[in-house]
Amino acid sequence: MGRLVVMTMFQFTYTTLFGAYAAYAYIRTASLPAIIVCHAFCNYMGLPNLAVFQQQMYRNYRWILVIAYGAGIIGFILGFSTLLPDSDLLQDLVV
Repeated sequence: MGRLVVMTMFQFTYTTLFGAYAAYAYIRTASLPAIIVCHAFCNYMGLPNLAVFQQQMYRNYRWILVIAYGAGIIGFILGFSTLLPDSDLLQDLVV
């Protein structure tokens, strides 16, 4: 039962974060096709397979995988921060 709750909370958190990202990207770009492509790409890629860290045949590559995952997360955060709204955009949304 505990594992089911953890899996459900993980899925809820993941989909909530993606939904917030997609909504923000749509507000920022006003492009529905771009959001559809983003969603399709996310569905195609799925979640990262963290089980490879436990597999014996990848033990020599663990640090490379950790660095690659870390670089991807940092790249996403830095890339997303360039999309931060201008103050004029927020004024238009409020008024």
